[in-house]
Amino acid sequence: MNLVVHFRKAVLLTAFFFLFTGELWSQIDRLGLWVIRDQLTSAEKIDSVVEFAQKNGFTDLFVQVRGRDDAFYNSRKIRKSRLITQSDFDPLKYVLDQVKGKKIKVHAWVNVYLVWTSRKLPDKSHVIMKSPEWCAVDKDCNVADAVKRLDYLRKKREGIYLSPLVPEVTEYLFLVMKELIDNYSIDGLHFDYIRYANGNYDYNAIGRFRFKRMYGFDPLLFTLSSKDFLKGLDEDILDTLKVRWNEFLREGVTNFVFRVRRYVNTSGKEVLLSAAVKPDPFEAKNYYYQDWVKWLKLGYLDFVVPMNYVADMVKFKKNLSTIFQSTEGRGVWMGIGVYNQSGIDAGLKTRLAIEEGFSNIVYFSYKYLVDKRYILSFVREFKN
Repeated sequence: MNLVVHFRKAVLLTAFFFLFTGELWSQIDRLGLWVIRDQLTSAEKIDSVVEFAQKNGFTDLFVQVRGRDDAFYNSRKIRKSRLITQSDFDPLKYVLDQVKGKKIKVHAWVNVYLVWTSRKLPDKSHVIMKSPEWCAVDKDCNVADAVKRLDYLRKKREGIYLSPLVPEVTEYLFLVMKELIDNYSIDGLHFDYIRYANGNYDYNAIGRFRFKRMYGFDPLLFTLSSKDFLKGLDEDILDTLKVRWNEFLREGVTNFVFRVRRYVNTSGKEVLLSAAVKPDPFEAKNYYYQDWVKWLKLGYLDFVVPMNYVADMVKFKKNLSTIFQSTEGRGVWMGIGVYNQSGIDAGLKTRLAIEEGFSNIVYFSYKYLVDKRYILSFVREFKN
């Protein structure tokens, strides 16, 4: 049985990468792979990841070392993940040790603002339990009691985020990133969930107070169905306040990115800063408050990886075009999903991305690329 599985894996890799032979292959500068944290829980799993990457020409591994405010490394800031059963095992250090002498760069992939997704609340040691006032709040979450607010937020689609508008949050997250930069010889630091859950956030009480102190207006009034509170305001003034509120939300995220950038620049470390971002730059900026085009232009990030995971080829091409118009392809590594489509389709999208001027590719993710079910599906389609 093992021989059959290995054979199928060999067929997968041969078939998947046949699209990148010859001239097209030579146009790829960097080939990256996201590695989800459940593949980092033991030395054996990490050995398999590194072996796979080396055999198949991957140059960059984005290894997830911070998931839900837990660490897949030795930290004094956040607790080690409970997925790691050996208390003395340091997954990040082990990855770094295993790639020595190999032409593979390691980027520490960290979930930034998203910190909880379970339907059950965490124990009292978790950041949202210790500091519930740090959480991002949507427009419907007006319950005063902190526990009730957490109970409401945990039922939301993506889960609970920390608020970029709370200065203590920025300080806390900065210290988490600083520890990684200072203590590990990583090639890159890769931000994920460096955004809001959606455009209905952030009515965190601390953020609202800061905005009201600056502009004399509580942004929660924008969300009220009754506009009686706004009758005395000139429409131009109201429009200006809405613009300022949107800028205020974006600046909360941008200020964190800038702070880490500034530290890297003064640290003496050669660490690339990058982020996984929403593929439509306009939606990213105006709905998720993730102004990644600005971050690139100002040099806050070295590159971004748009998560262009869509299976539909027309939408994939549209995203490519929009991204290129906004960036001319500079500082962009194209993210392609292999979890939601056939290997052939993912390969064709890779070819298209390269032809459109994106010479750096990152696949999501290692786990799906080598998963048996995915292999069987790919083999069937390839043979047809």
